[in-house]
Amino acid sequence: GEREIRFFPGGVRLTLYGDPVERGWRKGALVAGLGRGRKTVIGGGMKDLRKMAEGVLVEITPARGFFFPWGGEGPVSFREKMVQKVRTRLKEEKFPEDVAWFLGCLLTGRRAGGADVSKVLRETGLSHLLAVSGLHVGVAAAVTGSIVRLLLVLLSRATGRYFFAVPISCACGLISAFFLVFIHSFPPSAVRALTGFAFASAFSFNRCRVRDVVVDGLVFAFFCLLISHPEALFSPSFILSFSVTGGILLHLHSFGRKGRWNLSGTVGIPVAAYLFSLPLVSFLFRSVSPLSFIFNLIFVPLMLPLLSLSLVWEVFFFLGLDLPLLGLVSPLLNGLLMVLMRISEIPGIFVKVTEPPRPVWIVLYSSSLVLIYLSVLSWGLREGGKTRL
Repeated sequence: GEREIRFFPGGVRLTLYGDPVERGWRKGALVAGLGRGRKTVIGGGMKDLRKMAEGVLVEITPARGFFFPWGGEGPVSFREKMVQKVRTRLKEEKFPEDVAWFLGCLLTGRRAGGADVSKVLRETGLSHLLAVSGLHVGVAAAVTGSIVRLLLVLLSRATGRYFFAVPISCACGLISAFFLVFIHSFPPSAVRALTGFAFASAFSFNRCRVRDVVVDGLVFAFFCLLISHPEALFSPSFILSFSVTGGILLHLHSFGRKGRWNLSGTVGIPVAAYLFSLPLVSFLFRSVSPLSFIFNLIFVPLMLPLLSLSLVWEVFFFLGLDLPLLGLVSPLLNGLLMVLMRISEIPGIFVKVTEPPRPVWIVLYSSSLVLIYLSVLSWGLREGGKTRL
């Protein structure tokens, strides 16, 4: 069949030609776009007819815009040769099979059907929320660092010794984030999220003995990325990634005097920031999908804690730690993640980009986002009992 996908902001139309008759994943293809309307497929089994049936033909057609679709890498000259690895995997979407796979994970264990989080993230992929925004990298780093820091703080209070909780927790978060970036072959979005967390962590080292909210490092990373790629400010995925990662970082570094870990604020602030920006994104880009509002209200609060806990279990498995109830909790979280990812692939669920924005809406949208982002940050600081912005 033929599928057409339009990328933000109307710059590239990607058409997939393939007939997924047999079950199972198809082989990927290297694609080189050599100009307007031209297409070249390198690899993917194109030597004979038998191998050709195993490949998928991918056509890249530049449209009215001039932005590269993957990761917001800035303007692209049509005269230059663009070589991009595209892993196209087509699979029959059978909801009963997904339910059976989910139940099998619950009954037989974590690796049943290969339903571990790393494979789900790599092969099924939630492109709108995860692969495009690099959100999973920021969440994994923040959650891993928070757990390590909380354990070290409690251990220091119990033993009366100082264990350098901030540097060790930041280092553990960076290691887990780099591991995720590595298994995803260093995509620009994941590198962007890793850069933001690295800057925020580096700026926290000079306050190792003072529990303060790390804002200056996050803002510094924000402006560094905008200077290199100014068009990212108008990308919903960029706003989503920084809102969620920034909100998590704010609350992970604000324990309070009694060492409390504000879990409600950790999840609530990024979700509120994203939901506040969703109507602006929809109004700016002429959304024609009212279902996206309802689904995002349900999907985002469910996805963040599930993804966070699942990635934490994956890090524990990677480190070789055997924790109680791990064999029961991990398949449950992996199965729920898989079902949510399958539902997210239904057409019309998310906000659809239909036309490029006008300059006046760009100004209004960017100014509104700045006000919303600053208000959310200031509210998080006040809730944590801090006065520094």
